[in-house]
Amino acid sequence: MFRDLWHRSLKIRITVIMMVIFVVSLWLLSFYAVLVLRQDMHRLLGEQQFATVSFVATSIDEELKQRVNALESSAKLIDATLMNDPVALRKFIEVRPPLQNMFNGGIVVCALDGTVLADAPYLAGRRGLDYGEIDVVATALKKGMATIGGPAMAKVSNVPIVGMAAPIRDARGHILGALAGIVDLSAPNFLDKLTTHRYGQSGGYLLIAPQSQRFVTATDKSRIMQPLPAPGLNAMHDKYQQGYEGYGVAVNSRGVEELTAAKRIPSADWRLGIALPTHEAFAPLHSIQKHMLIATITLTLAAGLLIWRMLMRQFSPLASAVDDLVGRSTGHQIAQALAIARPDEIGQLIAQFNQLLTALWQREDAMRHTEGRLKKTLQQLALLLVEQKTILDNELVGIVKLKKRQFVWVNPAFEKIVGWPPNELIGQDIRQCYPDEASYRSVGEIAYSILSKGEIFRSRLEMLRKDGRTIWTEVSGALMENRNGESLWTFYDISDRVKAENELKRSNAELEQFSYAISHDMRQPLRMIASYLQLLDLNLGEKLDSEHRDYLNYAADGAKRLDRMLVALLEYSRVGRIGEPRAWIASRTLIDEAQLYLHTAVAEASAHVSIDGDWPHVFVSHDEFVRLLQNLLDNALKFRVAERTPEIVVHSETLHGRWRVSISDNGVGIYPHQIDRLFQVFQRLQSRADYEGTGVGLALCRKIVEHHGGKIWAESAGENRGARFCVELPLPAETT
Repeated sequence: MFRDLWHRSLKIRITVIMMVIFVVSLWLLSFYAVLVLRQDMHRLLGEQQFATVSFVATSIDEELKQRVNALESSAKLIDATLMNDPVALRKFIEVRPPLQNMFNGGIVVCALDGTVLADAPYLAGRRGLDYGEIDVVATALKKGMATIGGPAMAKVSNVPIVGMAAPIRDARGHILGALAGIVDLSAPNFLDKLTTHRYGQSGGYLLIAPQSQRFVTATDKSRIMQPLPAPGLNAMHDKYQQGYEGYGVAVNSRGVEELTAAKRIPSADWRLGIALPTHEAFAPLHSIQKHMLIATITLTLAAGLLIWRMLMRQFSPLASAVDDLVGRSTGHQIAQALAIARPDEIGQLIAQFNQLLTALWQREDAMRHTEGRLKKTLQQLALLLVEQKTILDNELVGIVKLKKRQFVWVNPAFEKIVGWPPNELIGQDIRQCYPDEASYRSVGEIAYSILSKGEIFRSRLEMLRKDGRTIWTEVSGALMENRNGESLWTFYDISDRVKAENELKRSNAELEQFSYAISHDMRQPLRMIASYLQLLDLNLGEKLDSEHRDYLNYAADGAKRLDRMLVALLEYSRVGRIGEPRAWIASRTLIDEAQLYLHTAVAEASAHVSIDGDWPHVFVSHDEFVRLLQNLLDNALKFRVAERTPEIVVHSETLHGRWRVSISDNGVGIYPHQIDRLFQVFQRLQSRADYEGTGVGLALCRKIVEHHGGKIWAESAGENRGARFCVELPLPAETT
């Protein structure tokens, strides 16, 4: 049903099309706005997250440095004597509450072989254990460096911990053991600032140890001591692992898209990250999208209703005319002109329809007068159709069947065309219908080479009648059967048409000569008028008041304009008649010569002219083509925008055996609907007060291009948006 309405109602089609355009435009605008807003929010939120994680990472780094410094300071107070007395060593640790407060998992002193000598607070089963295999203790004992380890499980309490250790040296700097501090991640510790705070409503912090590929701690405590996601599961996580510090959006290993930021903690070489699901980060954006969707739907419905009402109003005269016609067709009313409500396009359509009705009424009257004659003609036609057994018996188109270029059958029309009766043609060679042997042979070679490919041969052919006269015919031929060489040919006498074409060529030549004579001979009386106007101005002098002097100036200005128009018309009439013959010319020399003639105009306009592309050799008239390019360049300079430096680009290229040269500018441009008027004689698109000219320049360009078998056209996006003029000529195959 909708398809039927679509085809029957112009209002529905226009409404739907305009609504589609409106909706697509709104959606594209909405999509672009949301995209830009999302990018801005991504940048702002990312920078905010990175600033936050940088601040927290700096705070944690300071905490870690304080603990390592405390271990190093305490280790310097332990000597060899104290190392040999475990009881004194334990008391040494216990009397340092600040140190124990920093490490909620305890303080441990290890011998050089890694055995635990003392700990505080005391933990059953820890003393005597071998801690030498723990990375931080091993580094302190073997390399003499204070380090911070990654997350691990405690040997005795089996809870997640992070260890730190500093070497104990004697007075000579020899390593005696190691002082280690343990942070119990399952108990309250200095990293609780991460686990007890969320970022936003559903986001949080992640502390990562890349060396051990595990999470140290996180807002989600279930991640403590969990392995990091495998490479490739989270693009941003992989970048952070490689040392990137910044922010970005990626899908995490749990399938949730997050906005993340990360910062390195130098003292432990850890990474602190913040993750916030994008559905929360961009929640305001989603709200904006929802409101834009509602606004788009509302505007679409309102626009559709408004368009429908507007079309109903605008098409009401047309609907009234249709109803009037329907009423007349059903009521058999007397034909009369339809009423015209408004003189717009619909009114013009109805007016044209009224003219058509008038023409139809006149034809009906004529038909009634000729009805009798038409009946007789139909009777004669019926008798003729009965007598004609096949369409081959017509008297307009000659039809011939040949076999090896000998007549097998001819119809009466062909007999009439050539003047030979069938009995003098059947069995004879078609050579007798050619004016000479050369044309007989050349047509045979060309025609049968085409027919042998299964194609149809079409051409104009000069033939010889029996009475010795030559006639022109349009010939078409095709093979019937390749096995025996039979072919079917049609001949149509076009002698009158050829004669008319020759007469038309002669008339065009006379018309060009006439226009030349008019434009040339009228200049003499025009110069006389201009001379006498000057004499009036000299003789009357100051006797003329301002009004009469204006009249005299108008007359002189009109005479000058008319003289320029006659000169332009004279040049227009000379194209193709007077000028240098065509020759092979390097096309680059043509544009260089045209630019040289306009050197002063280019300098006065402060224009920038660039020439690029491939400039081949072309077969043209030198002076005509220099004039063509000079006119196009002059237009680009003349029709420029004030306060804008003219930028003119001349480009040449060869495409599929054709040469195309284009001249583009940034001038006043052209309204697209006026482009068709550009190349007509005396057509101006700009005011004469703003831009001088006769209105013949582009018409002259068109005539030059067409005289060379090419085409010219213009392109422009609109007013003040520049224009592009293109000329295209065929190139002979050997030059491409």
